[in-house]
Amino acid sequence: MDESSDSLKKARALLESSPLLQQVAFATDVAWTGETTGATDDEDDTDSVSLGEAGEEMRDIVPDIVLSSADASVLERVEGIMARTSTNRKGRNRGKKDGGRARLLERGMGLQDLVGNVEGKLVDMGEEDRQRVSLGLVHVLQHVCHMYQQQASEFDYGGKVLFHWAVVLSDIARLVRDVDERIEYAVASCLKYAGVVSMEGDHAQALNNWGLVICDVANCVQGDDVKRRLYRVAISRFRKAIRMDCHSVETQSRCCYNLGTVMHQYAGMHGDGDMSWSHAAQYIAMSYALDPSSEIFRRALVSMSLPIVYVVILGSLLEVDCMFG
Repeated sequence: MDESSDSLKKARALLESSPLLQQVAFATDVAWTGETTGATDDEDDTDSVSLGEAGEEMRDIVPDIVLSSADASVLERVEGIMARTSTNRKGRNRGKKDGGRARLLERGMGLQDLVGNVEGKLVDMGEEDRQRVSLGLVHVLQHVCHMYQQQASEFDYGGKVLFHWAVVLSDIARLVRDVDERIEYAVASCLKYAGVVSMEGDHAQALNNWGLVICDVANCVQGDDVKRRLYRVAISRFRKAIRMDCHSVETQSRCCYNLGTVMHQYAGMHGDGDMSWSHAAQYIAMSYALDPSSEIFRRALVSMSLPIVYVVILGSLLEVDCMFG
């Protein structure tokens, strides 16, 4: 059994051990399969590509409506990446696989940054323009998925490419309008995060992102019972991420905030001894205590209208230099 097949089985086992795929009938092989071009020993060592040629290549990938919506500085930076990491080759030499892996990953991440820049502007667009730009962004992200799939096929893919692949799939899920399609991409993203955890074991950010995607699925499905089951799976991911990365304040604060938020949602549906309003409030307070500069965490505290006991506790926490020291 090859390594990729074994990793896929481990990823499926991890995900299917939770209620996620048992409750949501959209288990999928999206982005795990597909036709790819195999490697050859014939190598064209011409790496130099002008910015003009790189711009033409970028225009072949990115629709005009997306290009016209992006900041000039972002376009220039991505065009520079395209030129520096040219993949205009006859084939790939496996002796240079590390360089090829780096090129594909850098190009993919550059295009992801471009999409993120434009996506941030969707809220200010009219409905018609927003739909057209969203479709263009999905087109770009699907191209990035193909690049990561090519990387997984041609090289010894590891947790890093799988992590970025999962992020792209979750981004597509957020952009598509059809609910069934959104869930399908989200579940495919969960499979990738499961693969990262199965290979690396201690990837707190993958667990955190995995929990967020499960929450997105919960918000798409019908039925309180299904939502509650999914929320509980997400909660387990956030808790595990917190335990894994106890020395990173940034990761701790985000995981605590996400955990408190989903507990708050769960308690609103069906509070019990494990997921009460008070438990949610504790984690929101902890996120702010870890990062009092965060406006998001501060607003969450205000919106929860914490009882006075938590305000007192929070005040004492803010005087502690290191909560986990």
